[in-house]
Amino acid sequence: MNYKIVFLIAVMLSTASTSPLCACGRVYTPLCALIQNEKRTFSNFCEYKCVHDYVIERGGAASILINGVPC
Repeated sequence: MNYKIVFLIAVMLSTASTSPLCACGRVYTPLCALIQNEKRTFSNFCEYKCVHDYVIERGGAASILINGVPC
């Protein structure tokens, strides 16, 4: 058995469900959002949308508070 492949699959599975993976650009257009009753600043809408979808998919709450400025 090739243990390198088993290890790689185990790492991929363990990280897949703990956080969202999205390919977002590096354009800085900050926005302040409320994620699970906690204010968070996102660098851009793509990063927010990625976390938003992840949280909503798991039954949580997420909304934009202020667009264009950090929290």
